Amino acid sequence: MRLWPSNKLLGENVRKLIFTLLVVSVAGCSLLNVSKREISLAEKKWHSSGIKNYNYNLTIATLALDQACSTPRVGIEIEVRDGHLKKFGTCDLNAKHTKGFGTIEAVFLTLRNEKSESPPGLEVRFNEIYGFPEYIDINYSRWLTDHRIQYHISEFSVVE
Repeated sequence: MRLWPSNKLLGENVRKLIFTLLVVSVAGCSLLNVSKREISLAEKKWHSSGIKNYNYNLTIATLALDQACSTPRVGIEIEVRDGHLKKFGTCDLNAKHTKGFGTIEAVFLTLRNEKSESPPGLEVRFNEIYGFPEYIDINYSRWLTDHRIQYHISEFSVVE
C-alpha cells in the first residue's frame, strides 16, 4: 500500500497548486487596483449629471493623524457652488487638501494622477447614481502599513 502519490502525480499536483496560487494572487491584485477605464466611465457619469451645486463630507483616514479642517465626527464639510469651492471645513480655501479634494472634479483629477503613479494598491468605490468616488484607498507601499491613506466622501447632497 502506497501512502504517497507517485512523483509524476505529485509533480502535476504541485504545478496545479502553484498555477492556481498565481492566478488567485494576480486576480486579487487586479481587483484592488481600479482601471483607467473605470475611472473614465465614472467621470463621464459624473459629468453627465450636470451637477454644479453640492455638499459633501470628506474624511481622511491615515496613521499620520491630520485632522486639519475637520470637525469631530463629521470630517471636512465641503460646499461647492456653480462648480467652485465655497467652503472647506474649518480651513481657508487654500488649505493643503483643497486642490485635490475641494470639488468632485478635483477628486477625479487626484485619482487619475494617483493612478498614473502606479501605487501598489488603489481601490476605489464609485457612487452608483452620480459616479463620483465615495471611497479611495491608496497604498503607497507593499511593505509598510503607515503608507496607506483612505478618503471617504459621504453625506453627498445636491443643492438646488
